[in-house]
Amino acid sequence: MPSRQVELNVDGTVAASPATGAAIESAIRGLDDVDFIILQEKDQHYFQSAGVTDGYVVEWREGSEDRHFSASLRETTVDGVLQAAQRWLSREPPYAADRREQMTFDPLDFGLENALVLKPDQFLNRHVGAEADGTLFWLTFSFDTWYGTDGDEHDLALLYRFEPDGELKSYQVERLGRRGDLSRTTVEAVTERLLATLDAPTVRPIRMRPFEKEWDLLDLGLVSRGEDSPGDVVIDAEPGAYMTFCEPWDGRYESFETTAVEATKFVSRPT
Repeated sequence: MPSRQVELNVDGTVAASPATGAAIESAIRGLDDVDFIILQEKDQHYFQSAGVTDGYVVEWREGSEDRHFSASLRETTVDGVLQAAQRWLSREPPYAADRREQMTFDPLDFGLENALVLKPDQFLNRHVGAEADGTLFWLTFSFDTWYGTDGDEHDLALLYRFEPDGELKSYQVERLGRRGDLSRTTVEAVTERLLATLDAPTVRPIRMRPFEKEWDLLDLGLVSRGEDSPGDVVIDAEPGAYMTFCEPWDGRYESFETTAVEATKFVSRPT
């Protein structure tokens, strides 16, 4: 099982170092009889799990707070914990957009007030994650219109980069061309060009803070439109309000399906 050399800790006591696959599996299958287990590769690089009333909690960390993830495996067996441990031991990313299993890993909130979660999916958020240095990124497509000098509607690709704490670091805008002429070749070429500017990107959830920028007379960003009702703050992805986020900022969003499907059908491959 291990491709990492790890120390196995059970309830605060070192049980094996280095731990074998058999020792790890035995410890995980015994989770119902202990409080917790930890697999530690080095300082701040570890996997840990504990049993809860309706399943198991799994966490793993890869160095810094922005690389600390948690998942609740409810209504599942201990085999789910074994599968998660194997992924960590094999150095797989904690979140893969193409998976359909019960595990949903989210970044833990270490005081990131006023930040919202964005999770990779197979719809609007195929290209969401982090670069090798911890910079976060989001490549998205605006379904609002940009009126060029020809007077026609134009679509946009937007690449946002964020600091590990979710503050906007930089942004880049690419025109995709007139909506009536939009083609798979154009969208894929722009997508590949923008992704090539990223340093070893990995797909995973991120946290972002609201921001607003102006580009060519358009408002870009995650823009608060205030309260739809008392106490109900709403944040739109602009231009076009093509995604809408509400509290508790856990990654769920609403979108205008008719325009979103029209544009995203061309973006066929996740990172």
